[in-house]
Amino acid sequence: AGGPLKMCAFREGMGTLTTTLAELCTVHTNKPVRRLQQTDHRYVLGFDDGSVDADAVVLAVPDFVTTSLLGGLGFAHSAGEVPYASVSVVVLGFPEAAVRHTTDGFGFLCPNPEKRELMGCVWASSVFPAHGNAGTVMFRCLVGGRRHPEWAAGTEEDLIARARGALEA
Repeated sequence: AGGPLKMCAFREGMGTLTTTLAELCTVHTNKPVRRLQQTDHRYVLGFDDGSVDADAVVLAVPDFVTTSLLGGLGFAHSAGEVPYASVSVVVLGFPEAAVRHTTDGFGFLCPNPEKRELMGCVWASSVFPAHGNAGTVMFRCLVGGRRHPEWAAGTEEDLIARARGALEA
């Protein structure tokens, strides 16, 4: 209603969100939650080496983990209800002179009949200029997805080769 929509992002990337949350909240990393219990109006998260109390819990895990954690709380949820597919994001940087096409715009999507090992690519340095360095372009490539989840698997080197190959095709 107030004019054209604009893309926006944190100047220093998405890490800004998690860093800020970590400064404002107690964050436990590299500690898998093994059990989740509800006591009165609070939750207890159990780890291998102890537990913590929480007023609220946000689950950002695959469906099968959600099912395992919520099983004892009486929530109606079963594994497989939430469809999802693996996607790997491969970020590639190139000198501007090495890119033979314009990067004015957002990027592109790859239709399935093209059989590229890529779902699409965002020209990140064009969409978010603050994320790039002068004289370079940054591409954020999406590999895998519902139609070809196997493409999201592999080593870092495999994924980089897959994304570069698809860009060069």
